[in-house]
Amino acid sequence: MDVSTTLQTGFSRRGFLAGAGAFSLALSLQARAQSTLAIDRFMTVSARLCDTPLFSKTLGADILAILTHEFSDAKLRSLVTLVEGDGEPDFGAEGLAPLVSHLVAYWYSGLAPVQTGGERVLSYTDAVGWAATGYAKPPSYCGVAFGEWASAPDLSSTGN
Repeated sequence: MDVSTTLQTGFSRRGFLAGAGAFSLALSLQARAQSTLAIDRFMTVSARLCDTPLFSKTLGADILAILTHEFSDAKLRSLVTLVEGDGEPDFGAEGLAPLVSHLVAYWYSGLAPVQTGGERVLSYTDAVGWAATGYAKPPSYCGVAFGEWASAPDLSSTGN
């Protein structure tokens, strides 16, 4: 390996190939997710399952790509049909409970498992869990204006 090339560009051929491989994997997952289910339809189904409005299409596309990798196209389509149908869906009877559990967990936590073990962050600030509490924000996330932390919180709505 030519050291002068590595020093000038800041990365090696090995680093470039690893990055190119990761990029192509991300593109293939994204393309597969888009071909399986339209993102707007997925967002609508997700909002119904999470029982809250969802705004981040970027996070939605990431979750859809992961679910498309984990579950079959037939399972995803069955879920959409069941959620969009009339009546109360029985996910257990349809064998969709694991899919629903993963979908809701990914939206609320903003985390997804990786094949090597552990988890990766899909979104820190767009995870639904923060908004679900009604008062919490991600640590180190101010949320409004500089200096907001200097004022005491309004506790009138909490009954305290």
